[in-house]
Amino acid sequence: MYILVSTIQLISFFVIFTAVSRYSFSKWEYTGYSLAVVVMGQLFSYFVGVWGALSVFGLLIWISFRKEDRLTALGIFYAAYALVMNSFLGFLFADLIEWIIGFGFQGSTANLDYLVYLLTALSPPLLNAGILLLMGGYMDKVRKEEVERFSSVMLLPVTVLLLLVVVVVYVILTLVQGESSGNLLLEKLLYGMGMLILVAFGYFVFQYRHIQRKQLKKAKEEQLNQLQDYTSQLELLYDEIRGFRHDYVNILLTLESGIRAGDMDQVRLVFDQTVKPTGDRMQGNE
Repeated sequence: MYILVSTIQLISFFVIFTAVSRYSFSKWEYTGYSLAVVVMGQLFSYFVGVWGALSVFGLLIWISFRKEDRLTALGIFYAAYALVMNSFLGFLFADLIEWIIGFGFQGSTANLDYLVYLLTALSPPLLNAGILLLMGGYMDKVRKEEVERFSSVMLLPVTVLLLLVVVVVYVILTLVQGESSGNLLLEKLLYGMGMLILVAFGYFVFQYRHIQRKQLKKAKEEQLNQLQDYTSQLELLYDEIRGFRHDYVNILLTLESGIRAGDMDQVRLVFDQTVKPTGDRMQGNE
C-alpha cells in the first residue's frame, strides 16, 4: 500500500506540472515522463527520504528544457509550483479527508488509515485542477512573453520563496520525524508556510498587473507622441499650402497684368521663372 500511495504522490508532481505549464505531450511522452518521475522519485526517496522530491523537481526542469529547447525562468517556476502544490494541498486537506472518511464509515471496524492516505495522495492534482479552472479566465490573459521578459521581477522572487518554503519544511520533517511534539510544530509551521505561498502568488499577480499598467501607460504615451508628431506635420503641411496659395495668387495677378497689357515678354518671363519650374518639381515628386 505504501508503494501505491508514494507512486500516486510522485505521478501527482507530473500531473500538476503539465496542468500549470500547459505543455502538450504525446501519449508516449506522457507515459515515459511519468515513469521516469516514479522511478527517480522512488529511488531517491529510498536513500534520502523526503528530499527525494527534489530529484523530481530537477527532472521537471529538464522536461521543461526539452519542451522549450532552452532553460527558462518559467520552466523553473512550473517545477517549483508542482513541488509546492503537491506537497501542501494534500496536507491542507488531509484533516478534512480524514473527517469525511470517519463520518462516512461510522461504526466500521476496518482500518481506514490506508483509505485516508490514498485519498490524500489523490487530492493535490484534483484540487490543483479546480484552482486552475477557477483561475482560467485570468490565466488566459497572462502572456508568457511578458512574464518571461520581466522574470527577474515577477518569477525569480516567487520561485525562490517557494523553494525556500519547501526546503524549510523538509528540514523540519527530517529533524522531527516520529516525534509527537515535533509533528505539532510541523503542523503549525506548514500552515504558516501556506500563508507565505499565498503571499508569493499575491506578489506575482500584483507585479504582473503593475507591469501591465506600466506597459499600457507607455503605449499611451507613445501614441500621444505619435499624434503630436502627426499634428506638427499637418501644421507644417498647412503652412506650406498656405504659402503656395499666396505665391500662386501673385503669379496669377502678374499673368493677368501682362495679358491685359499685351506684354507677352512679361507673361513668358513669369512662365519660365515660376510656372514651368513648379510644374517640373511637381512631376518629379510623383
